[in-house]
Amino acid sequence: MDHSLQQIELSSALSAMLVDSMGDENSILRAMLVSTDQDNLVGRQPKKSRGRLKFLIENRHGSPFEHATLTFSVHCPIFVSREWMRHRVQSFNEQSGRYVEYEPKFYWPEYRPLVQEGKPGKYQFVEGSRYQWGYAHLAFHASCQTAWDHYQEMLNQGIAKEVARMVLPVTTYTSFYATANLRNWLHFLSLRTTDDRASVPSYPLWEINQLAAQVEGALVDEFPLVMGLWNENGRVPV
Repeated sequence: MDHSLQQIELSSALSAMLVDSMGDENSILRAMLVSTDQDNLVGRQPKKSRGRLKFLIENRHGSPFEHATLTFSVHCPIFVSREWMRHRVQSFNEQSGRYVEYEPKFYWPEYRPLVQEGKPGKYQFVEGSRYQWGYAHLAFHASCQTAWDHYQEMLNQGIAKEVARMVLPVTTYTSFYATANLRNWLHFLSLRTTDDRASVPSYPLWEINQLAAQVEGALVDEFPLVMGLWNENGRVPV
């Protein structure tokens, strides 16, 4: 197969889309009330739902939240996926560079602050100068194009995809599915989002913060009572 040389695309797209879910807030309440043989009351006492969920969150009784699960389809650069997959309580399946050819699409940080100031553990990011932005764009484009050219040429030479991919940078886009129960998604958000309502601040990688915000938006749609109460309680893991 002839792999004609292609021009690469630099992109800043980051996507986390809900594709499947199981359970709702009643699932959490049933799991809570079965311990006192009252799970048959769920749905018959809607006015008590908020108080019960509040009790669980405030007292960090987390196991009932494990009876609802959500699956997200994530599209991001490899360096972000490796940060995400440190959450070992999630289940993952990822696009394989051994079996499929990558697309000539690479991430570059078009919207994030570029320069780190301060010491490790106590630093902030600032925008950066026009020169720094210009040089970064040039460097990203040149290095990714060179890597892509070598990747295609190795494929032309009959070198296996699993070997040729080794020259590609961590800005190469990948896709994966991530599944976890609601308790673990709340823990994920507590670590991967920056939010003024958090009683314990977190300082996540900028890119994963953007993806986590998309996850949170889906959770708000699916579990509005839980998410409202979780925020009121300082976004503390349950």
